[in-house]
Amino acid sequence: MKLKYLITFVLIYGLAIFVAGCGDDTVTEDPTATGSTETTDLVEDQPDKDLSIQEYNLQKRKSLTKTRFPGDTIDLMEAVLRTYPKGSYVIEEDIPNSVGIPPAAVIYRQESAGKLVFALIATSREGQERDRLIESKNVIGYDQSFIDYDSTRLGTAMFFMTGFKNEGKVFGRLWEKYTPSHGGFKSISMQTWAGKNIPYAKIDFYAQFKNATFYFNYFFINGFDKQPHLLKTYEGINQKRIMTDANGDKYPDYIEYVFVDNDHYISIIDSVTYIWKDSLYVNTRYPEKVTPY
Repeated sequence: MKLKYLITFVLIYGLAIFVAGCGDDTVTEDPTATGSTETTDLVEDQPDKDLSIQEYNLQKRKSLTKTRFPGDTIDLMEAVLRTYPKGSYVIEEDIPNSVGIPPAAVIYRQESAGKLVFALIATSREGQERDRLIESKNVIGYDQSFIDYDSTRLGTAMFFMTGFKNEGKVFGRLWEKYTPSHGGFKSISMQTWAGKNIPYAKIDFYAQFKNATFYFNYFFINGFDKQPHLLKTYEGINQKRIMTDANGDKYPDYIEYVFVDNDHYISIIDSVTYIWKDSLYVNTRYPEKVTPY
């Protein structure tokens, strides 16, 4: 009799294990049935979700903005959202530990012909299957300067300094100039080149993967309504490039410093000047060495 009970117990126990095993197989066959978001819920993979988030952020900015005027930053953001490809943003400045909405990378200038607006806009590169929509939080700030956007699922960011002519809520694009950086955006400001009294917009990027800060300087040599001239400068613990006036023309030149960097010390050992000629910066010591900006 005891043997009969033992056999019955073994059969019931084995059946329970079999049923449990079948249940596991059923769940794992369809990962979406578990609520997994690994492949289906990423914002960068869903343009419509990205759009709704941008619209929500705009409404939040509107509610917190006390003073509005036609053609303000909110109007510009709405224009970019409406007319640019999906995954495009008017970039905001990096303000660490800020509790409010950070200022956008936008500069206003009133001219006799009307109001001009200069803005840094980031777009998502298209044309390759692996590319995804960027998110603005992934292109701003110190931490983001370590990211290589060409090799991650965060998308490939394309930055453009852009000039608009503004009338009311209408923004007519005058020009745009590529900003060759994959660092984390920091800030924008209007400066004046004292030597020539030429205004320029200075855009700062963290580049801590190279232990430096990059400065993209857009010189308005032929007026604010014409595409500006780009000069890149930078400064770090083992690299440095500064602007200079080497030949007296209206274009800025630069001095590149050469460092020795080893286990014992870091020090400047040489420098060389590059002069703008036609469409390139040319090394005055070795003319075969050139750079585009």
